[in-house]
Formats: sequence, structure tokens, C-alpha cells
Amino acid sequence: MENSSASYLVLFTEQYPFGEGEGFLDEEIKFLSTKFLTIYICPRKTGREQRLLPNNVVINASLLRYGICDVLRSFLKCNFDYRELNHVLKRNYKNNSALKTLKNYFGYEIIGNIYKDRINSFQIDNSIYYSYWFKHTAYSLALSKKPNNGVKICRCHGSDIYEINYGHPFREKIGKELDQLFTISNQGKEYILRNYHIEKDKLETSNLGTKRLFNFSKREPRDYILSVSCSNCIELKRIDLICRVVEKLAFNHPNLCFKHVHFGAGPLLNHLKSIYNESIDNVEIDFRGSVRNEDIQLFYSKLVPDYFINLSESEGLPVSMMEAISYGIPLVGTDVGGVKEIVNKETGILIPKDFQIQDLIESIYQNIIDKNHFNRKTIMDFWTQNFNSAKNYASFYSKLLELSWTQNIKD
Repeated sequence: MENSSASYLVLFTEQYPFGEGEGFLDEEIKFLSTKFLTIYICPRKTGREQRLLPNNVVINASLLRYGICDVLRSFLKCNFDYRELNHVLKRNYKNNSALKTLKNYFGYEIIGNIYKDRINSFQIDNSIYYSYWFKHTAYSLALSKKPNNGVKICRCHGSDIYEINYGHPFREKIGKELDQLFTISNQGKEYILRNYHIEKDKLETSNLGTKRLFNFSKREPRDYILSVSCSNCIELKRIDLICRVVEKLAFNHPNLCFKHVHFGAGPLLNHLKSIYNESIDNVEIDFRGSVRNEDIQLFYSKLVPDYFINLSESEGLPVSMMEAISYGIPLVGTDVGGVKEIVNKETGILIPKDFQIQDLIESIYQNIIDKNHFNRKTIMDFWTQNFNSAKNYASFYSKLLELSWTQNIKD
């Protein structure tokens, strides 16, 4: 382990290391655990399953439990900022999301103050306080005391940046009080600069990354077109639209056979299974549910799908796409969030969010099925240069060191 200006990292997550979400933190934690004496993880929620962690990574349960009495005490202590509430409501009036935005605002105020008190109660000097999301815990850090010889930062992804279904309050407060905000895409950074009054110097892009677990392998011949997707089964991901595209391809090309595999669980999984099983003779749609990352990568390595497809309504910069291109799999994706930073003319097909299905299936057929215009090695080289976890997390750590040194000089 290297010596650093900050000896400890205090990481605030939604649920990690519990449950199945935030899996992209695994590689980051493995890397950062070699750089800090101790990492304390403070999740907001718990779950039945807990992932294995390096020996110097400790779970701090301070944020896990609060009851109605805590909520009432926090409510009575809150100095509600109605100017901020009015501002975020005005910013989102076109979304028809006033009730959701109102609920989100009061959630930030009440939960943020509960967390603030608990964060202040376990101040650790010479540390970096790191909110993994630009949400409640980032606001709590903005309200809390700064540790001695320490810094406060957060990452900004997609759902915590873009105001699609409801508004996010206290953007400027978080930007002012935290030392640095790290967006996972350039698009996210530009969105924040356009929509919130946050100093440009406080924002920096730091891409996430993935680790390729298996070696490059030559694809064996097969008598069907194989496509794949990987996401939670929620409305935002528009998995039903993916299925319709695959079915339309099969209908238009009855002389070919098609198979689509979807990895991921969620509230819509059973509904999707009931609709899309065995609907057309020359297509099979296979919902695998929750699958270990290692098994997904093994699938990519051995079968090498013809393309990976993501038709989400909103995204940050999908880690699932990073994993796909690490095996040279061409991408099909909607131009939302930072997707255009990974889907380009060398790696796949970028389409508008509100595309026409016929236009898309013609593009897939012409560029991938009839004649593959994408070079597998070129795609993998793009991953190595831009989304290799070892490279990206080393760069992120260097930025943390520089930030820590700079803050210590100022203090």
C-alpha cells in the first residue's frame, strides 16, 4: 500500500456492499483498498446478501437505521429553504412532476439532516469523504463538518444528474460545499454546467471502468444471430422496445434465426417473460434474470454476441456497454446521457432516443448482420484506451491525491 496525504476513505453508497446493485463499485473498491489504510463503507440500505470485501474495508452501519422519531426530530430541526423548493419546481415544471419533486425535496431535507448528525458523530481525520451519488448523501456531506485534513467529494452518474421524472434539489449547495464533483461522462459535466450554478473548476470527468476477466477468443460459427442486453428490468430501460426490435428483425428476415438474451432482474421481469416468450417461430428471447458478472463475461467471451443493445430513455455512461466492448462486441445505443462517448462509428450504431423501429432494424441488418462493418480488435482497443478499470481508477486516485494535497496546503 502506498502512502497518501489522506490515509482513510469514507464511502457513502445506496446499498453496496449489500444486495445486487452498484456492482460497478467492485473493481473500484479492490483498487482503492490498496491505496488507503482503511476504507469505511456507509450504505443507506441493507440486504440479505453481502459481497466479499478486502480485509481493510469495513462496513459502518451509521446510516442504516432511523425511525419515525428520528424523522420527526429532523423535520422540526429543518430550516426549509422555500426559495430552493420554488427554484427546483420551476426548473421541472415541464416534467409534470411537481408531486415527485416535492417529495424528493422534503426527503433531502429530512434524511439529509439525519445523516448529517450521524456523519458528524464519526468524524475521521486525514480522510476523504466520498459520496458515490450526487444525491442524499452528497447533500448530507454538504451540511456536515469537514474532517481535519480531509476533503469531501462525490461522483455524478446519470439518474442523479438528469432531471427526467422529477427535480433534484440543492445542486448548488452541494457544489459549493464539496471540494470536487466527479462526473462519469463529459455529457454529465456539461449538463451540470448548463443547468446549475456550480463553478467549472469544481467539476471534473472521471470515467468508470471494467476489468476483462477472460481472454480474447475466436467466435465459433453458429446458425443464428445473437444479440444481448444487460440492465435492470425497469421502465426507464425500455426492454420491451428491445424485444420489439428483435421480433421485427425476425419477421422481416424469416430465412434467418434470431436469439436475444437479457441479463438482469427487476420489477418488470415476469411481465416481460409473459409477453415475449415463443411469440415468433424464428426468434427466441431468453430472460436470464440476475446473473453473476463473471458468468456474463464468460458468456461474452465464449459466444461473442453479434451486438449488444441498450435503448434506455436516460443513461449516465453504461458500465454494461464497457463490459461488452471489452470483448469486441459492437454496440447499439440511444443518444442519451454519455452514451455517445462510448458508441461511435468504430464501436457501433448510435440512434436518436425517439427512433423509428424500421430505421433501426435496417441499420442493424445492413451494418452488422448482412455485412459486419465493425472490427472486433478496434472495439477492444477503444475499451483499453478509455474504459479499462486499472487505468481509470489509477487516474481517479491520482486526482484524489492531488485534491488532498491542495486542500491541506490551503488549510
